[in-house]
Amino acid sequence: MLSDGSGSINTVLKVIGVPAGAYTIQAGTCHVQPTPASFRACQDPANPTTGAASTPVVINLSSAPSSMGSGTNVNITGFGFPAGSINVWLDVGSNNIDQAPDDMFTGTTLADDLAGSDTTVTAVAGPSGAFSTKMMINGDPHLYRIGAGPSSHAIASTRINIGSCFLQECVINGVDTVCLGGRSPSDHLGLFNICKQVDFNYSDSGYDLTNLGPVFPGAGALAAMVNDLGLPGTGCIAINLAETYAANLGNLVIPDSAYDFGKQLSDFADINCAGGFPGGNPACGFIPCTLPTYIAAIAIGGHSVPDAGVLLAADAVGHLAAPVAQYALAEIAVAVDIACGYVAYHCDGKDITMTILQNPAIQQAGIPTHFAQPPISSVLFPNPCRASVSAPPMNGNCWGGLIGWGKVACTQLDNDPKSTCDVPPSPATAAPPFPRLPIPGSAGADNKLAMRMCTTGRVVGLSMGYDGDLSFDVDNSFALVNYHNFDPGPGGTDAPNGVDVEMPWYSLGAITTSPGNPPAIVQIEALRKGMTVTVCGQWVADMHMLWNELHPASSLTIVSPKPTAIPNVIGEDPAVATQAIRARGFVVAQETTVDPTCRRLNIVASQTPVGGGLGYPGSTIVTIRVGVKGTNPCP
Repeated sequence: MLSDGSGSINTVLKVIGVPAGAYTIQAGTCHVQPTPASFRACQDPANPTTGAASTPVVINLSSAPSSMGSGTNVNITGFGFPAGSINVWLDVGSNNIDQAPDDMFTGTTLADDLAGSDTTVTAVAGPSGAFSTKMMINGDPHLYRIGAGPSSHAIASTRINIGSCFLQECVINGVDTVCLGGRSPSDHLGLFNICKQVDFNYSDSGYDLTNLGPVFPGAGALAAMVNDLGLPGTGCIAINLAETYAANLGNLVIPDSAYDFGKQLSDFADINCAGGFPGGNPACGFIPCTLPTYIAAIAIGGHSVPDAGVLLAADAVGHLAAPVAQYALAEIAVAVDIACGYVAYHCDGKDITMTILQNPAIQQAGIPTHFAQPPISSVLFPNPCRASVSAPPMNGNCWGGLIGWGKVACTQLDNDPKSTCDVPPSPATAAPPFPRLPIPGSAGADNKLAMRMCTTGRVVGLSMGYDGDLSFDVDNSFALVNYHNFDPGPGGTDAPNGVDVEMPWYSLGAITTSPGNPPAIVQIEALRKGMTVTVCGQWVADMHMLWNELHPASSLTIVSPKPTAIPNVIGEDPAVATQAIRARGFVVAQETTVDPTCRRLNIVASQTPVGGGLGYPGSTIVTIRVGVKGTNPCP
């Protein structure tokens, strides 16, 4: 940051996940102008800071992680407490909800007293006043405070954020988790929890392009389950009510909702209402489909319902559920239909991004699940759901606030409360509310209305999202980001620490590269943490995270390391071939292949990629296949 004319500095330093204890904050003069292009130059040993000053800081209470999904064991540390027994508690009741938008606004607000707390543990502070303990954090998505003290009154508190895992990634006990029904595996709406672990970290080994993201039970399976939660015929009523509610919230298209006797297992009317029409549903008879019948009919077609056992177990208990549970599940089924774009026995995560990204009108429509998540949880502050800068926020949550994009409205790196991007202006001004908050859907279909921007930097991490998007983060992109790019996600996921780059599956074939380089898909396969890349894409704001990203990416070029020619080793002895490939810096994988001609036994019969092509040392895998005899005699 820059000091003023008197040499003074004033900034907010956010400390997240640091154990309680005594620390020192230091500041010094950097002799390199901190422009975006040289933002990290002051950390270079060749440009040391001078005139350093310091001030002591004490963190009395801390949790790690500080943001997580419900059902997480967190480490609570304390410092400066009286020696002896210390009570630590979390109250997830409304009286302990932290309404402030950020730590800088909260001052020294303490958690409520011990009485009435939902979770309590006891720790022992040593002679130095330090303690450490674990606590299971359960609760609805919101900001809360953990309190601690030697009695029933807190002498220190720390904030925690329980994030929703509904169509968002959460870290729960170190595992990346996403839910299609419910907010977490420990959701109190436990009957409808449909949560999956997501294999997301590819920084070390590169992308697994056979992994298309998680596959969930689809709207068709959930609709059949709706029929089992009430008297015959009530499933049809519940689905129709849920569709009407969704339409009233701006969801103008409910896919596969009308009768279509050619799609008896993939539209709501046939699944839920077929019993009242001549011919009924051939797959389920003259009554609406039950879940067991639906699963059996899907199996006859050679498919299987994802998580069928989980659904059947919930179905067995659900017969005793109250009517509100039937309608809640109907809402979830309709919401899954809207997000995925179809009614079927499955819902591919990769289709969710495609549906919402290609239909910006959906982003300004309300999420039609008021009995499930969200908007049963409190509306986010600030609520990103509005149709224009001057429009007031809608009373509830929209799809765009959960998964959506808008034109970039904030590029500030400093989150000083006087200039922060996502707080309202002074009440004394005539400015519209939240003037620097992006508008969901404003980037248009496929975000084509947003500016196309490019950046060059080092890859600091690779991942695959719940929606199947391949993504990576690039540092040295300070002209494109804002301070949210350096904050972890609401569910505890890692911050991009740079600009986030997203590559939806359906757009991979359209990504280009610079002339003279391998095809873009080859570079995507070779991409690793630490490489330097030049990447271009539509520059947008993520409406849920409020950070800026390139989504979708349109071009990619690996700048370093430089591509190298792959040697042709066909006909070579496997040991010689392996040595030649490794000498170029490539990784070798060896397989066998039957050679019916017996002309290439015990030598390399084929290789992938072929010799003469380009690859990247350290990451490109060259597979050689060594010929072996088959069961038939040689000619």
